[in-house]
Amino acid sequence: MEVQSEEQTLTEENRENNKSKEQDPIEEQGPKTATKEQTSFEENEERSINIEREQETDNEWWEEAFLEENEENRICKKEDSAEQSEMDIAEARSSTRAPTDASDFQPTSSTATPAVASPRDCKIKKPRLPIHADRKFTTEHYELYQSGCTLTQTSAGKFAGTFEIYDDFKLILAKVQGKVVEIADIPTHGVRLDDLLVAKVLESGSFTKPQLHGKWPAEFDLEGMVRARRIPLGYAAKRYVEAGEKDVDGNIVQPGEEGYYYKWWGGLHCLMGKEGQDKGLYMTRPSFEKFKIRRAMGFKIDSRAVIQKPEGED
Repeated sequence: MEVQSEEQTLTEENRENNKSKEQDPIEEQGPKTATKEQTSFEENEERSINIEREQETDNEWWEEAFLEENEENRICKKEDSAEQSEMDIAEARSSTRAPTDASDFQPTSSTATPAVASPRDCKIKKPRLPIHADRKFTTEHYELYQSGCTLTQTSAGKFAGTFEIYDDFKLILAKVQGKVVEIADIPTHGVRLDDLLVAKVLESGSFTKPQLHGKWPAEFDLEGMVRARRIPLGYAAKRYVEAGEKDVDGNIVQPGEEGYYYKWWGGLHCLMGKEGQDKGLYMTRPSFEKFKIRRAMGFKIDSRAVIQKPEGED
């Protein structure tokens, strides 16, 4: 009986030892599994925090864009009203005398202006001649940028309802002292960009919308779009178009129509430069139009370049 009890005791001890060995790996894996789960939880939590921060930043940006849009609408409405009054006076005077200068031929509307539902609605209309307040901001208005010249360090202000706030800026052309200006060499404060540099900056794809506005606020609004009321400056942006190519509106270039055409950013804004402005081709585009070609350059068949030379050589 004693021998059987001793054997039974040994058998029970062996069973307990085997159980402990089987449980050991589980106990060792337990903390590792917990550590992995904890790490995964922390990563997800950090990712959620980053997403919330990005959303907050994006909301702040759009809120600022909305405020600028409303401010520019308010200023434009006020100046439009003043310009309409000037045109009404000119029309009244023209009825009593023969026209003597180009200002007498300013287009006037013979129909009543429809009721306006909101500031946004009032800006969706056809291209028009630039208003009087913008007409002086041509290439000749600005002092040209030269290497080593002093640039203003002061902020240009939040809104660009009028270009008066950029009067102390220097105009930098695509060629300075006979040398082509590279994007990396363009100053990021105190300068106006000519049309060819505007095209180069946009086509590079190196800048976000806020960066475009922050570096060159006189040229780009908060949405990274060329300002609607910006007068063409300096060198024009062009491209050579072959027969058979389609413009942004789907028109096909016919044989004999090959040549240099002005570039249109997004199919909305024509970068015709000083040559187009001098020929009276520039019309202020409507605000809030939808892009015809998102974030890309195109051309329009009715925007054949005045000077048939490659860009930067006129």
